[in-house]
Amino acid sequence: MIDLTVKKNFFYQYNIQSISDLSSDHNPVIIEFDLDIIPIILNKREVTTNWQTFKNNLNSNVKYALPNISNPSEIEIHIKNLTTDILNAYHNSSRPLKSNEELYLPPHIRDLKTERNRSKKVWQRSRDPVSKNNYNIGQARFRSAITDFNQTSYSNEIEQLNIYDGSLWRRTKRLKTKRSNIP
Repeated sequence: MIDLTVKKNFFYQYNIQSISDLSSDHNPVIIEFDLDIIPIILNKREVTTNWQTFKNNLNSNVKYALPNISNPSEIEIHIKNLTTDILNAYHNSSRPLKSNEELYLPPHIRDLKTERNRSKKVWQRSRDPVSKNNYNIGQARFRSAITDFNQTSYSNEIEQLNIYDGSLWRRTKRLKTKRSNIP
């Protein structure tokens, strides 16, 4: 009997053990999956969140009444419970993007991307200089459209900032803080 395990975009913890008890050319392998924990989301940008579901989860799970607190340890317990409720609401309303899913692109940029990919496919099949030139033109158009889209969306975000709701100060703080990469 042969068992097979294929793992791709699997965000749960797992443990792999090799057993060398048997006298054969190959060692059997045991793979244990821990499905009881919340999945580890590696890259937060590759996650989509349904914010309406998040809001509903928060409203149903978080208790808004002020608790009776008599000592500092109870404060820690209540803070821990609140943090757990918020994280659970986030994890329950988020899912990793599938490999074929992408973040939002406007229709004209998607059309340019499709046109570029078609011309690349033609060039890869024929290796003709004319098709290579068409591919390069499509790539340049796509790059410039993406750059324009990113600049426009960034300038729109900047125009929406104001001092009354604190968005200007949050953006300034985010730009000024030094980010450290955690390995």
